[in-house]
This record gives sequence, C-alpha cells and structure tokens, in this order.
Amino acid sequence: MEVTREALHSLGPKGLIMDEVIDIFGIKCTLSRRNLLYLPTTIFGLHRENNPEIWGAHIKDSYTPLAGSHIDKVFIPFHSNTLPLHWWACVCDIKQGKNFILDSCVVVNVDPDNKHAKEIVHHVSAILGESYKYLEFMHTNEFVNLEVPQQTTSYDCGIFLLKWLSALDDDSLWTKSEYFEKLTQYRKSIILELLRWDKNTKKGHLYDLCS
Repeated sequence: MEVTREALHSLGPKGLIMDEVIDIFGIKCTLSRRNLLYLPTTIFGLHRENNPEIWGAHIKDSYTPLAGSHIDKVFIPFHSNTLPLHWWACVCDIKQGKNFILDSCVVVNVDPDNKHAKEIVHHVSAILGESYKYLEFMHTNEFVNLEVPQQTTSYDCGIFLLKWLSALDDDSLWTKSEYFEKLTQYRKSIILELLRWDKNTKKGHLYDLCS
C-alpha cells in the first residue's frame, strides 16, 4: 500500500495518527505474527456507509488468512467519522472466547453498547467462517469493555491503538499504565521501526521526523 508524506508526518509530536499509518503498522504486525489477522480501517468506514456487500467482499478477497495459518486474534480498528475524532479497537481473542473493546477515552463513547462493533464482528465471523470454521462463532463471544489507561491529550488515541497492536503477544500490557508513558518517544520508535522495515519504500519521507 502507498502511504503519503502527510500521513507519515502524523507520527510527529501531537499528531492525530492517520488511517494509512495505522494500516501499514497493522500489516507489518500481521506479517510478523502469523496468528494475527488485522482488518484495515476502511472496514469500519464502509460499514458506517451501510454497504455490507462491498466491505464483505473486501474482507473475503483481500484479508482472508493465509492457507495453513491459525488465527488466535483478530484486530479491528474503529474511527469515528464525526466529531469528536477518535480511534478505538476491538480485539477478538479466539482462545479466550472474548471480544475485548479497547478505548483510551471512554468519555467520548462513540459506540454506545458496542452496537457497531457487534455488527462488524458478526459479519466478519460469518465471512471468514466460510473457510476457517474456528472463526465462525467469534461473534457469539462475550464483549468485554476492558479498563485500559486513559489518554491525557486530545490527540494520542491513535498512538494507543498502535501500542495495543504491538502488545498483542502480551495483552497484559494493555492495562499497565507504565506501558503508555513516554508516548512522544514511542512515536519516534515507530518511525525508526518503519525506517528499518525492508518492505517500506518510503523511507525518505521519515528521516526528517527523527530529529
């Protein structure tokens, strides 16, 4: 996928992380963790436009797990399309049989009663369940609004999302406040991580963000 210079600069101080950056980081995590299925930010947007046939085909054609893989977790990022702009996530944990809602600013409450999350998980599980029966029933799992540390700014929700993605191998970190300290440094560490990634063809766009 192509990531614009503007999107990469959202990793700078006080930037509201753009969807392209979240998607490329999610793809990177998927490639390094074969047990993780990351669904792109476009899924939620298409869902909000009430076009299930299009986004259903989008999942089936582009994001079905690789043959022979066994998915333990499905990570779905959500983003409000209206004010206040906000990122949050749902992690479907197949082993635990639970769907965890992760929200770094619960006072925003953009999805009361997890209505949108439940609808999306239901349709995703039906689509993926055609080929992976163990994913078919993930929509019947319990939805748990996990108590995670809350952001202290109006712009760090995207960084929390990337932190959750990077901690999927140790989800106990989700609830540890010290894990979310020094977010400015974490923004820089993501920049360096993307710089070192062999699949990144836009390295030049990131150099000036490292200073």
